[in-house]
Amino acid sequence: MLLFCSRFSRRINNASANNLFVRRCLEWLSYSKTTDSIRVCSVVYNVVDGNVLKLHDLDRVQFASAELSDLSDSSFFSGFDVLVFNGMNNEISPLIYLNMMDFVSNGGGLLLCDLNLSEDYLDMLSSIAPVYVQTSGVNIASGFNLWTEEGQQNPIYDSSFSGVPVVLLNTVQEDGVSSNWTVLSVFDTDYTPNLEEDYGDEDDDEVPIPSSDFDIDGAYFTAYLRCVYEDGLMKITESSSSSSSSATG
Repeated sequence: MLLFCSRFSRRINNASANNLFVRRCLEWLSYSKTTDSIRVCSVVYNVVDGNVLKLHDLDRVQFASAELSDLSDSSFFSGFDVLVFNGMNNEISPLIYLNMMDFVSNGGGLLLCDLNLSEDYLDMLSSIAPVYVQTSGVNIASGFNLWTEEGQQNPIYDSSFSGVPVVLLNTVQEDGVSSNWTVLSVFDTDYTPNLEEDYGDEDDDEVPIPSSDFDIDGAYFTAYLRCVYEDGLMKITESSSSSSSSATG
């Protein structure tokens, strides 16, 4: 099983590294080689579908999507090597939970991402070891992803994506991860990235710059607007049923 505390999607900035990272994860979960075809099923539950990785874009991946109700049938799992579950929470039925655990016990790979719980542990993982989620749905930009020594020895690791930042959606409590889990990477809030060192001479548009703006609570995304104008007027208005705000420059 692989627990990914973000969206298993476009959160890795470099597209080629993203594809490699995803492929490596799927290979590790399914005991596959780089030349093998992997049958992958994606279930999206109570999260934004547009944020879910398009697994069908990957080479040598047979992709299918399913509804949560499909997982109630244990025979459904036989057609896949890996199940990617987007939006796991503690409301999943015991039947689906048992079917997923049987799938893993019989050699299937399970990837859990974009968790929908906060300040609680994921019930599904309690038989392995409780994993506590400290915050959910909050992006933290005041740190950097670093691969542990153990993580660099894992087959998933490749130097081409080791320094690529992954914006977190969930923070797992440090004391909520037992020795039953291998932590491949950590989010080091004491580390300040050197953009020139980490990203070389890439174009400005390709360099992800950490910003405190990510700490603003938001349902799904943070938007940025960049413009250049002379003798002009720009007005930005944001409104909702309960509040309205505007800025003029």
